[in-house]
Amino acid sequence: MTRIHLSVFLFLLAACAPESPVNEILRIENSAGKADRISLILQQSEASPNSQLGIFCEGEFGCDGTLSVRVLADACGLLAQPDCGTGLMDAAALDIASVVVSAPSGDRVLPLRVATEDGSYFAQEVSIEFEADLGEMLGVRIQRADGAPDVQLAVEAVWEDRVGAPPTALESFLDGLPNARYYEGPTTYEGYRVYVIDIEQPLDHDNPSAGTFEQRVFLHHRDEMAPMTLFSTGYQLRREFLAELTESMTGNQLSVEHRFFGDSMPNDATGEVWEHLNVRSAAADLHRIVELFKPFYAAPWLSTGHSKGGMTSLFHMYFHPDDVAMTVPYVAPYSTQPRDPRYIEHLDSIGETECRERLRGLARGMLERLDEILPMLEAEALENGARYDLSGGIRAAAEDRIETHEWEFWQVGENLDACWIYPSYEDVMALHPEEALGQFQSWIGAPREDRSLQNGSSYEYQVLAELGSQAFANHYLGDALQSPNVPLFVPSGAPEPTFDGTLLAEIQEWVLRDEAPIVFVYGEYDPWTGGRYEVPESGVLVRSFTAPAAFHGADIRSLSESDREEVLTIIEGSMGTRPDLGFAAGGPAIQPRLLHEGLR
Repeated sequence: MTRIHLSVFLFLLAACAPESPVNEILRIENSAGKADRISLILQQSEASPNSQLGIFCEGEFGCDGTLSVRVLADACGLLAQPDCGTGLMDAAALDIASVVVSAPSGDRVLPLRVATEDGSYFAQEVSIEFEADLGEMLGVRIQRADGAPDVQLAVEAVWEDRVGAPPTALESFLDGLPNARYYEGPTTYEGYRVYVIDIEQPLDHDNPSAGTFEQRVFLHHRDEMAPMTLFSTGYQLRREFLAELTESMTGNQLSVEHRFFGDSMPNDATGEVWEHLNVRSAAADLHRIVELFKPFYAAPWLSTGHSKGGMTSLFHMYFHPDDVAMTVPYVAPYSTQPRDPRYIEHLDSIGETECRERLRGLARGMLERLDEILPMLEAEALENGARYDLSGGIRAAAEDRIETHEWEFWQVGENLDACWIYPSYEDVMALHPEEALGQFQSWIGAPREDRSLQNGSSYEYQVLAELGSQAFANHYLGDALQSPNVPLFVPSGAPEPTFDGTLLAEIQEWVLRDEAPIVFVYGEYDPWTGGRYEVPESGVLVRSFTAPAAFHGADIRSLSESDREEVLTIIEGSMGTRPDLGFAAGGPAIQPRLLHEGLR
């Protein structure tokens, strides 16, 4: 679908200011038929609650396009949650409008809302792909939700002509993929085209009769002769993202959503289906994707991923070492059990002693004041309809928040400067009870309620089955800690698994044998580094590097200059291309909170 310019007209019927004619129509015509993109900003308020747009296609054989509506406002300001933006917030949402899209095939209603899962990633946009034949109109009505705040909305429409546009070589290749569907989507990366692909995968690669599921893949295509990065998310595909190695090698990238996450769920996710959520099957998914795409992308391949995505890349290399030239797992931990105590020793050494002691003093003080704070927390919970039955009661939920606070602080790493303004143990003990409540909610965060726990997660199933996870340091909390850990919850319909760490132990032994080209990258202050993979002392193929004072967003850019140059030289030896980081110190490209969800 090569883009060419269309003669397309856009009509806007906006809810006008009181002095304007109610039915005034603003007609925006493409400049001499040359434009293929139109952007508008609409003001939505009680006085101007609704807008209408009409998009007409004048291409001889029709046109395809994308329309998006985005909220232009600070998400935290709209959600008005005390923990918003800190990475400690529970799920929250605010309805802004309904976007009603009318086409010859019928109407679709898309809810436009500002929403967040954890306070660090916000959804505030809806988009739709559309097709239109000659003379057909795509109608769009934007209807303000009841009680919605006054906001500005960015509306963008982009068209592509189908007239005489032969498929590209890539699209011809994609058309030939077995049991796959795809469409081209918008991208923020210059020089790239992005395709969203759903590939049918076996639930059990050794037993095709067990059924199938569709796995979501993003393909960022630049040049079929450029290097390919196989990027494992470990979780769902939340948004398009290019890894630092993809950008620095000007390469292509296949981002693969992990089976049983996001849009890659089986139709019947109950009972025995969950036994197929395992390390071996996830590696086989990646292997099949490599087999499908390597005939088109013949240049060297590299695999990588952050945190659980890095773990997934490592597992793939273990089972299928010939698929890629090397793998670079970022901040990938190895846990020996669901509550692995090895992390505690690392937590006892992270950061400057004064900062660590201040964090722990805050937690200890809040725990000792918890009896005074709990009645006020319970009153707020009753008023908000929050429940804590799954946690074992509100005290257990509050203690869990206190116990995990230190871990979250070091994992996110965004508030390091705030360490010195945290209230000390003595400060906390001197607070009035109402002030102590406010400080608890500001620094520790509201206890996680049933609504954020009751569905469990695919990740926690894997933790309980074979991945394992962390234990939290709590020895500094003394005898005041009364409640057991909040349990891990498996998804509805999934059986409770029995932990078996045999396979991961075998992978650790394989790493020590120095048999495959692997470069581990860790962060010095990242709590997950307490579970780092052991590597051979004089490894030739397996190497490990630690970024000083870096957190869970550690990357190659954050390594010391000498380590960074060594890593780039290793990659050049395997890939034939030396990454050009365009070096800018600091600033990992991914929000650390998004890299690993296993905080509890």
